[in-house]
Amino acid sequence: MPSLKLNLGCGARRKEGYVNVDKYGTPDILHDLESFPWPWEDGSVKEVALTHVLEHLGERTEVFLKIMRELYRICEANAEI
Repeated sequence: MPSLKLNLGCGARRKEGYVNVDKYGTPDILHDLESFPWPWEDGSVKEVALTHVLEHLGERTEVFLKIMRELYRICEANAEI
């Protein structure tokens, strides 16, 4: 299976060639990024786009740290975030 490119928290900013993900609207995958675990396999992602997203997530420290752990878990070696 080829590695994925994710556009997390895409809102209306869909990116061609990426799996567009958001909690609202009509993305490719409707998912709350503060809900764990994320629906991707370990080491399955080669690139993650997060444009103006992280500042809106993880108000509580433990949730923000879970987000960082999920990014680490889903990304392959040398993935670009």
